Amino acid sequence: MFEEYKSSLLDFYHVKRKSQRLTLNLDQPGREKLRKECVEVFLRKNTQKDKDLIRSIFDPRNQFDDQVRSIERFKLDKFRPLVSFMVEGRSTRDEGLVKLLAWLID
Repeated sequence: MFEEYKSSLLDFYHVKRKSQRLTLNLDQPGREKLRKECVEVFLRKNTQKDKDLIRSIFDPRNQFDDQVRSIERFKLDKFRPLVSFMVEGRSTRDEGLVKLLAWLID
């Protein structure tokens, strides 16, 4: 089930990319660009559901009061599997990162 979801999400990402409906940060993803995109998207849409997702990925120990700060302090190397998934189609077992991509591309 999760494998099908990942495949569908990656297909959707590529459709949006080919139709030029992604931000530059997502069109040419890199670790720093993904972190920047997370902050920008969070500042645009930050419902309770968004806050819960951000907290679960970037601050699971609940160390920060500010979600933007938790994103900014997230180690760039932790984005590496997501970049590989987006660019090369490599599989990732990190469900949180897959959900993060879904959140970023709507």
